[in-house]
Amino acid sequence: MAIRPNLSLEQLKICLKSLDKTIEMVQHFPPVPCYSELLKLRWQESLKTGHAESGVADLINSHSVGLRHQNLRIHRDLASRKQKLKDSTNSSQNDSFTDLFAATNDEVNDNLEFKKPSYPDWLKGLPPEWTVIQITESWRGKDASNLLGGVPGLKSLPNLTFVRFPCGGRRVSTIVKEVEKPAGEIAGGGLLSELNSILEGNSTVNKDYRGNLEQYWKVKQEHHNQLKVLVSSLENWWLSYCKCLLIGELQEAADEQLLTVHTNTVLKLIAKAGKGAVSERQETWIRLLISCHSFLKPDQIIQGFTKILKLAPKSSTVKDIFYHLQSVKDELKRFSVAKRNPVILVLDKVIQRLPWEAVAILKSTPVSRIPSLHMLHCLAMKHGLFSKRTDLKLAPRVIEVNPKLTFYVVNPESNLPGTQERMQPILEEIWGKNSGVVGVAPAELQIKESLTQRDLFFYSGHGSATQYLSIDQIVKLDCRAAALLMGCSSGKLKAQGRIIDPSGTASHYLMAGSPCQVGMLWEVTDLDCDRVTIHILNCFLGTNYAVFGLPTSTVSDQLSHPPDLLQGAVQTSRHVTRNFLNGAAAVVYGLPLRTLSFHSAAHPS
Repeated sequence: MAIRPNLSLEQLKICLKSLDKTIEMVQHFPPVPCYSELLKLRWQESLKTGHAESGVADLINSHSVGLRHQNLRIHRDLASRKQKLKDSTNSSQNDSFTDLFAATNDEVNDNLEFKKPSYPDWLKGLPPEWTVIQITESWRGKDASNLLGGVPGLKSLPNLTFVRFPCGGRRVSTIVKEVEKPAGEIAGGGLLSELNSILEGNSTVNKDYRGNLEQYWKVKQEHHNQLKVLVSSLENWWLSYCKCLLIGELQEAADEQLLTVHTNTVLKLIAKAGKGAVSERQETWIRLLISCHSFLKPDQIIQGFTKILKLAPKSSTVKDIFYHLQSVKDELKRFSVAKRNPVILVLDKVIQRLPWEAVAILKSTPVSRIPSLHMLHCLAMKHGLFSKRTDLKLAPRVIEVNPKLTFYVVNPESNLPGTQERMQPILEEIWGKNSGVVGVAPAELQIKESLTQRDLFFYSGHGSATQYLSIDQIVKLDCRAAALLMGCSSGKLKAQGRIIDPSGTASHYLMAGSPCQVGMLWEVTDLDCDRVTIHILNCFLGTNYAVFGLPTSTVSDQLSHPPDLLQGAVQTSRHVTRNFLNGAAAVVYGLPLRTLSFHSAAHPS
């Protein structure tokens, strides 16, 4: 699958025409993963022939082809069951059909069907606060061939293609940036093999050092240090200045105004040097670099402006820009702690294993994941987030859930006494004893009703509660609730076969219509998991419970802030853990979501 170098433009056009025919032959029911790799190959050819926009459409459609097949089947099955039930009731006004799917069945089906790839103009209808960032991996040589029937070798890294999509019709450019794998590898192989090694050790440490606490904590500290180095390598060694593509837009008007002032100053410096007009895309890049100034090393700043403006590193223009930004760096520091609008990451099937949310540049950005833009489109339609207007003065559109409509399950296997001791008093004080079960396994019907009739489903125990309601049962539901699944590997997506996209509990909740899920990418210790949980509840619900090991003043400070987006609550929870490995595991899937305040929320009837 590697691209042949040094082809003439005419030869490239012939290759592209051949690819078009091949893709057209299979796109009505594309095979996995061949279809994905064909689209990525056409993307590379499109770049060389100057058809970047059509190439972006190919990148979008290359993600999660297998899940898209599955999602289409699930949606059609659900629509069929509803139609049969509707026919049997002989009533077109039945309340059971005034749900999120009813008005959008045809639109959702149309979105999921495999057609000729096209640019996602529907992003203009999403809330303007959002930014969607798709990261696509491209493997070369032997690794690319392996993807047609296996997993790529993890001792190498892929090239990455970032596509940063603005939403809501914002007047900024879509940025497409290719990031080549860095020269050289860290000791022992690539970042992916290093992560696997860390996680394998994390899984066996309890068995290997049972009864030897001193050695146990020594090994845990090694894992902690190793993952910190890995995340730093991901951010600075692999991405370099391109890490600014990950960050959310500034939320406060005063911050935006300051950014505009310094952007205009930089644009004047460029104009003064007679370098010609700056394109909209270049200006978007300049704003990002200034916004991220405190997160960039000096050499990354110089490299960023050099690449964007296509100048020599020692150019006087680049020097003038660098020295100006250094002279105002104290002013620019406010951007490092400024409130940020949400980002939705669309990660390809191998790189989704990495803890992207743990990179330092995202510490104040609410982040969630979703397997593909098609799934994002479906969820946004189902939850009524589209607007035909693109007026940026619109009030923020975000899903709001009623915190009083919650069902919780804690320690259902009755073998986590510490978690039960810590969490039971808090949850019973928030929601009452009758809103959940503690120390006993829930009935399947209880979970089904909580997912379809309530707004939040909270689980604290081993795994992701699929031992009480299987993923095959979850996808048959018309899921209404957001799910907080605070257990080991509850947010892990894993390929179940040689040609299947990574999937897991989170992807099945999304396909069932759940707006949002919190989970863990790997195994975590119960005490740190409970610390994360309590911090999330404090930020998300506006409560004020002590987090074990955290200064009381830190907890009290949370009272002065209104309830945060769930994504923001999870992002800020990482600092409360004793071990970085545990904090980095927490992720959110789905749409940005917040709660109504307890005082304004209606009680369940």
